[in-house]
Amino acid sequence: MFKYVHHVHYIVRDLDEMVKYLEKNFGHRPDHQANYGDHDIKAIYGVGKTTIEISQPLDPDSNQGKVLAAKGPGIYHVAWAVDNIRQVAEDLAARGNDLGGGDGVKDSPHGYHTVNIDPDSSLGVWFQLAEGESRARHQGEGRQMGVFQYVQQVEYNVKNRDEMVAYIERNFGMKPDALEENVRGEWVEAQYCIEETLLRIREPVPGTGTAKRFIEKYGPGVRLVAWGTTYNIADVAKKLKANGNILKDKQRGFHQSSQGTEQIDIDPESSLGVLFQIIERPR
Repeated sequence: MFKYVHHVHYIVRDLDEMVKYLEKNFGHRPDHQANYGDHDIKAIYGVGKTTIEISQPLDPDSNQGKVLAAKGPGIYHVAWAVDNIRQVAEDLAARGNDLGGGDGVKDSPHGYHTVNIDPDSSLGVWFQLAEGESRARHQGEGRQMGVFQYVQQVEYNVKNRDEMVAYIERNFGMKPDALEENVRGEWVEAQYCIEETLLRIREPVPGTGTAKRFIEKYGPGVRLVAWGTTYNIADVAKKLKANGNILKDKQRGFHQSSQGTEQIDIDPESSLGVLFQIIERPR
């Protein structure tokens, strides 16, 4: 059912500073910026098929404002592209999912349609589905080519992998491409290949590790989105270090990912509180 990552929505404390950070470090400039009154201000970027939405909440009592206060800057949600969204919504409601009233389909001010599944229906994870292109992003030829070129992976941390696998198959008709057991002694994982994107569903096992710490602090949900690039990863790391970013690998600035490709992890203290991960496209 999932076709590709439709958009990734980040929330930040200072939109202007994040816009400057993305251009200075990754060469991305916004396609569009908008002010939604007292609710939020937003910058829109196009990255391949995917749109990046970055919001600065202006109303502390809004859902975005509350999430920012509770969790800090980071990913607000990930939306997955689907076809025939009204039929999808009807089918999801018939299976007992709470879609927030009505037929569950909402209209975005940017021209696409969304369905939001209440996390109480989906094992604590917020799934958003979307159909239609965003009018706020540039289309076709002439798009700038920054470091981010496609969504390489999306990681959800959950309390029970097998229950989430069953939920995804029942509601979205997708079976995992792989099941991994006891990865590094920290988690079990289900993997789904969705175009160029690897969707990873991780359940922490007893002990310590990033998945366990995330679940304990924030509950189930999206932990990170990794951006794929064709740029030389050593050159990207060199520029990031020159700009004052703190990278996980203190020597080279990059290290080998679990998939055998090279990746960069930027300390959120360097990137205005947001976790950015860049992975080199396999050659």
